[in-house]
Amino acid sequence: MIRFSSWRLAVPALVISATIPVFAFQSSGGGTSSGGSGSHGGSTGSSPSVVVPSPQRQQNTPTFQRPILIMGRVVMEDGSPLPQRVAIRRTCQGTRTQRETFTDAHGTFSFQIGGIQAMQTAPDASDSGGSVNPMSQANGDPLSQPMGMSAPGPTMSGSIEQQIWSCEIVADLPGYRSDVIPLAGRHVMDDPDVGTIVLHRVGAVSGSMVSVTSMQAPKEARKDLEKGRALMAKGKVPEAQALAEKAVSAYPQYAEAWFLLGQTHARQQAFDQARADLAKAVQADPKFMPPYLSLAELAGLARQWDEADRMSAKVMELDGVDFPAAFYINAVANFNLGRLDIAEKSDRRAEQLDSQHRVPRIQLLLGTLLERKHDYAGAAAEYRQYLKEAPQAGDADEIQKQIANLEKATAMPATARQTPAGAAPAASSPALPQNPPQHP
Repeated sequence: MIRFSSWRLAVPALVISATIPVFAFQSSGGGTSSGGSGSHGGSTGSSPSVVVPSPQRQQNTPTFQRPILIMGRVVMEDGSPLPQRVAIRRTCQGTRTQRETFTDAHGTFSFQIGGIQAMQTAPDASDSGGSVNPMSQANGDPLSQPMGMSAPGPTMSGSIEQQIWSCEIVADLPGYRSDVIPLAGRHVMDDPDVGTIVLHRVGAVSGSMVSVTSMQAPKEARKDLEKGRALMAKGKVPEAQALAEKAVSAYPQYAEAWFLLGQTHARQQAFDQARADLAKAVQADPKFMPPYLSLAELAGLARQWDEADRMSAKVMELDGVDFPAAFYINAVANFNLGRLDIAEKSDRRAEQLDSQHRVPRIQLLLGTLLERKHDYAGAAAEYRQYLKEAPQAGDADEIQKQIANLEKATAMPATARQTPAGAAPAASSPALPQNPPQHP
């Protein structure tokens, strides 16, 4: 997600650039740009059927591809009704992911891969890969090109079918583990029903990624919000702001619209106004989680560590299993407040939850905390893990030098050990934010 801002963490051994995602949470309708999946440009036509180009342009005009329809149902493991609309996500090649749709009131869902419909929605902020890769576009990658168009050369069905064979579908609900539905071997003419996805509880979650206020929003306000999200995803921030303002004017309790408005102001570096918008989102729906995480991030970037601690703790309270970034922010805040035991506890929880290693700086902070405890071997191990997860990091050379210093310190007799050469004294000043918050 664009999606990252940097904090500078003052630490004893080196200066860490602690990177956290800004407005980076999965959102079923109200997340970081939670408008749907894959907003792309491209040509449009009067119908999704095959368009026959004129003879003069036959060699250069791409053709519309026949979409692959996917449908199914989501149920709870214990048979209870779904607590809210559930997002359906598609992951390809093990890492590339985007949200496709939501379940309806009965738990059913449907979406298409390819065709005009897929070209009219905006990417969710938690989708991976924010730009179109020319190579994957040329090869018909369904997560990176305008899905309604095929590149000249391969036939439509061969291109889309083969590309989605590396994909799988899951349901996305905080606090639950989803069954996985693979799309390997699926063809255009197959039965679109992929079956039932079962959600299994993994933790107590009282918060929601979808605001209950959205159910009461007027139809036109909902349309304005969706259009605003799509514009935001395309970088048309002032236009998105105008639509968000229109939506909250029509429905002042529209928490998800206030959240989008906060995003637009943050993108334009109007941080005070962004905080005011996010506070109104929280006031409209105290169970709606994305604004709390955004407020925590903004507080951290402003070095307001008590507020960063308070807002991140609220996310941790509402959902203790789905937001490693909240635990990381909490760890950074408490580190800068001098509460090192709390910082280590939160950072270790972040490490446990970040199974996909989306926040490598978790290891960097943990290494710093271990250095403070004179656990040089443990610190070096965390730094190595950081370099493994982020080999192209800008501070990689500096971290590598620090690992060498720690290894020398570890080799010394315990009675002769001192702070590793080149290490700075423990700093009491808070981390200095280097970049303004950015949001997709």
